[in-house]
Amino acid sequence: HIDGNYLGAEGASHVAVSLRGHQYLTELNLEGNDVRDAGAAAIADAMMHNDQVCTLNLDSNKILHLGAEAVAQALTSNSALRSLSLCANRIGTDGGCSIANVLLDANSTLSCLQLDSCHLSGAFFSAMAAALRGGRCGLTELSLSRNDAGDAGASVLVQALSCNSALRALRLCSCGVSHAAAQRFLVVAGAVGRLDKLAFQADGPGRGIQEE
Repeated sequence: HIDGNYLGAEGASHVAVSLRGHQYLTELNLEGNDVRDAGAAAIADAMMHNDQVCTLNLDSNKILHLGAEAVAQALTSNSALRSLSLCANRIGTDGGCSIANVLLDANSTLSCLQLDSCHLSGAFFSAMAAALRGGRCGLTELSLSRNDAGDAGASVLVQALSCNSALRALRLCSCGVSHAAAQRFLVVAGAVGRLDKLAFQADGPGRGIQEE
């Protein structure tokens, strides 16, 4: 854990060098280090040559869509990583879609994905729903809270659950989901019967809906 040390892109590049061929490190937490796109790209490139790290946290690093796309590219060849967190980075819909598309086409080993507060909207939720329906995606936990899903984005994700047997936890808190829609989604998810946890922080009266 070297979180909160403001390593910057240069420091991240040094960490990346040590990752190549490292035989013992299984968890890397770089939260709050201001690595930005260049640092994320360096780490991602190193991950393409590392088969030991299974947990990677890049939260709060001012990473934009280019950094997210580099991470997505790493996922096409890395089969060791099980948990990835990019929360509180402005990766946007383009960056999010690059990750969702890899989960659809090329990666079946990532099990936990956290993209809270990543400025995701519209097309991203459709892309992630396609990944969940696709049959290759191995996610068991997906956290997308504090993004602009709205009722429409949440709906496509929940509908995709009928075609997905892996996902066990879905979090969509503070995503602009109305209380009425959240109630409908809980009914749909209950009918599917595979989720252990579905959480919404719905907008309006009665907010804060969670099924476990």
